[in-house]
Amino acid sequence: MIRDPSLLESLRNQVDSVAIDSSTGQRTFDLQRLINLPLLQSVYTEVMRLHVSINVTREVVQPLEVEGYMLTPGSILQAPTELAHLNESVWGAEGHPAGEFWAERNIKWVEEPETGKRVPVFEVRGRPTDWFPYGELSSPFAVLPLLLLREVIGG
Repeated sequence: MIRDPSLLESLRNQVDSVAIDSSTGQRTFDLQRLINLPLLQSVYTEVMRLHVSINVTREVVQPLEVEGYMLTPGSILQAPTELAHLNESVWGAEGHPAGEFWAERNIKWVEEPETGKRVPVFEVRGRPTDWFPYGELSSPFAVLPLLLLREVIGG
């Protein structure tokens, strides 16, 4: 954000729009509105996508063949989230490769029915199963050549 003064200004303006001046003179924020600011949500999501990398780890609980490999109970599978988070076919956009920060990657512009005005709306650009910075078991196995079913693995 520091490298992009216009982005920093836009974020500050959005945050200022949900500021509440209390009777005590202290500045507070409407937290519900704050966490729903489209640009702030998009920046947060983009930072998490690019800078959080963990290995989702699961233990095989019954014999399983994957891509010609036999996995026995007790085998440990790991899927690095970075592979999914940098998948060009999911996250790349014209002029904005998946491996580069783009603050508006998760902004969708929609027309308000009542005014006809175009407004930004936060929407995770990738498929719901392609963003899991907190380690959810959602798609690391879809990105890797591991075609696993949930009931086959533990966790």
